[in-house]
Order: sequence, then C-alpha cells, then structure tokens
Amino acid sequence: QGEAMAQAEENQITDILTDGLTNFGDAVGDSSWPIKQLSGLDRNIKDAVVENIEADSTCKFAFPAMVSLPDIRTDCFVAILNDKVVVAWRKGLFKKTTICRVIYKDTVKKASWAISSRASTRGAVLLTIDADENTVIALPKGKPDVANAILAAVRAK
Repeated sequence: QGEAMAQAEENQITDILTDGLTNFGDAVGDSSWPIKQLSGLDRNIKDAVVENIEADSTCKFAFPAMVSLPDIRTDCFVAILNDKVVVAWRKGLFKKTTICRVIYKDTVKKASWAISSRASTRGAVLLTIDADENTVIALPKGKPDVANAILAAVRAK
C-alpha cells in the first residue's frame, strides 16, 4: 500500500514538472520540448528538483538553463513553482555533487532580466533573482516575451 502511494505521488510530481516543461515548450514554440528535456535530464538533478515539489504544487515553468554565480557557470535545471524557484546543478570535475538552491518567493527582494554587456556573458539574457543570495540564470536569447513570462512567474506569489 505505502509503495503504491509513493508511486502515485511520484507520478503526480512528475506530472507537475511536465506541466512546467510543457508551458515552457509552448512559450518557446517547441511542443516536443518536454519529452526531450525530461529524458535528457541528469537523474541527480531531477531528483533534487523533485524533492522540492509537493503534491499540491503547481509548476509554471521548468527548463534547462545555465546558472552563473561568482564561483561557477554551469548547466542547471530550473523549476518555477507556485511558492518557490528551484535551481539545481552538478558541481565538481571528478566527484560531482548536486547543488540545489531553493528560493522561496516571499524572500525575493528583486527579480529582473537584462541582456548582459559583460565580456564573459555578452549578449546573454540573464535573469537575476535577488533573495537571501543572488542567483543569475541564463534565459533563451532573442525571446523577450519568454523572459517576461518567466519573470512574471518568479514574481507571482
């Protein structure tokens, strides 16, 4: 009984994540997006994101991106839920560890996006979320409406 319940809840959480991927696919105009992304997602990253989704969560957007922090710039996965933003990535060359940053929306002081002019990220569309820590995520280039939708989802409480 407990195992069936756990499986049902896991399926429900995968569906919540798939909703976010589908919304993002619709926003960027690629309906095959969710299937490609979930199948290619690193298991450790997916597990880290899934651990932060409750059965009653809603996921506005879920998408792979790049996180840009003072000490690291690497591929990540982002899920924007009703109450928080979850960003997960792998760190380390040989012994990789999964890092998961959970940003509760009520701790967000400021969120904005801009096209970077810094040499290291020139031309990239960067979403900056200023909460307890600063988190910078690269968004799809040339799609300001997608960036605006993601920003609205981050700001929505």
